[in-house]
Amino acid sequence: MTRLRWRRIALPALACGLAVVLLFPNGSPAGGAPQPEAGSSDWRQVSMGRYFACGIRTSGRLYCWGDDDLGQLGNGAATGDQPAPVLVGGGWNDWRSVSAGEGFACGLRATRAIYCWGDNSRGQLGNGTTSPFAAPTPVQGANNYWTSVTAGAFHTCGRVRDGRLSCWGGNDRGQLGTGGSGADRPEPRPVAGARTDWAAVEAGERQTCGRRTSGRLYCWGDNTYGQLGDGTTTSRPTPRLVVGGIADWRTVAVAANHTCALRASGRLYCWGSNARGQLGDGTTTTRRAPRLVPGNAVWTSVATGGRIGSSGPSFTGVTCGRRNTGRLYCWGGNATSGLGDGTTTERHVPTQVAGGATDWRTVTVGMYATCATTTGSRAYCWGYNGDGQLGTANFSGRSRPEEVWAGGSTSGNGSSGTSSGGSSGASSGGSSGTSSGGSSGASSGGSSGTSSGSSSPTTASSGPTDATLLLAVGLLLAAVAAALLDGRRWQPLDGGRDAT
Repeated sequence: MTRLRWRRIALPALACGLAVVLLFPNGSPAGGAPQPEAGSSDWRQVSMGRYFACGIRTSGRLYCWGDDDLGQLGNGAATGDQPAPVLVGGGWNDWRSVSAGEGFACGLRATRAIYCWGDNSRGQLGNGTTSPFAAPTPVQGANNYWTSVTAGAFHTCGRVRDGRLSCWGGNDRGQLGTGGSGADRPEPRPVAGARTDWAAVEAGERQTCGRRTSGRLYCWGDNTYGQLGDGTTTSRPTPRLVVGGIADWRTVAVAANHTCALRASGRLYCWGSNARGQLGDGTTTTRRAPRLVPGNAVWTSVATGGRIGSSGPSFTGVTCGRRNTGRLYCWGGNATSGLGDGTTTERHVPTQVAGGATDWRTVTVGMYATCATTTGSRAYCWGYNGDGQLGTANFSGRSRPEEVWAGGSTSGNGSSGTSSGGSSGASSGGSSGTSSGGSSGASSGGSSGTSSGSSSPTTASSGPTDATLLLAVGLLLAAVAAALLDGRRWQPLDGGRDAT
């Protein structure tokens, strides 16, 4: 090839190369922003809230996606809807668990400290204020030695290492279990009785349930639909024993108006509202006491979701459970396709999630959508997606499992800041939190599952500046112009092949 021919190719190529460097200075479309771990087979846990979700990866890093109008994504600023995972502020890689609520979330770190962020109108962040925070802020009390945390709609509860329970936030139905109702608490308050034998706790919309080491189950708070399981519809401001004399309860899942729990035998029971068939007994009859989900199946996990009221999509009661076969089943309201069976048909008995996978590991049901993980650590979501809560990098709803996009970035700066009230949320193990102004079930057992119709969407959540874009476009145009001006002298050799 002649020297002139090399120059004809090299000059435009050089201009294009410079444009690429300016557009992607770090070799990626994120414009230098920190990128999450490559690949999608690294999700350890996912928790679905109202219009958003959060998940922890095997690296210990925490991501959230979906609605961010209250700072509930925890990335340092209310950035609007984010349809793909964004890194929660603080930069920590030691998150142990996360629980998403109505418009806020809480997480437990390896330091045994609980951090919460997002809406704080009822004091549900537990930091002594009612100011919203858009980055993780530490919960007061317990000498920072918590062992679990669960977020309801507007209240939060946690277990301390000595077996005590504390709750904080909204208390209009006695859901804090402190012995009274009406007064919200912006900092942790001990559940009445001062017992030290609580093994687990789960918060719902306006009620809470806890299991003691004896295997007995207690519930408190709103009981409009009999969801406390004590045989009545009387709300309770202190723990009330679930009827039936059962002493081998293993897990419990609490939603807006119904509750489900597993026994050691693997038998599943549900009670409360059954308006959408969410109790799974083939009827729509409300139950004030535990009712066995028919069949001989052995269940290994259960999750419940939905909400009270008519606002938002019609998704008033859903239950999902994993069987020991590794298969996943859902039932109840399905107007937003939260059952994942490929339809919008309401189901009154357990119905298998589309795809027939046998390697489901955990499931979490929010207020309008559902997510689950596989034994291969992949995450899938389905249902309503108007705010991007499925994490699929778009806003299209799904009637069957769709894989959560692995590519997000840090959006906003969650490393430090102050609340709108002027106080800063500092942590003992990291940076301070800034402000902006559902339930999960775990199981064991089960190889990597795929969903029908799943894809790997791509999008850039952050990018180059306007000035860089203009310069890059200019260089690209210059390259095209150079090629066109030189084109009239271009004479192909040997039928178009370059000669050497």
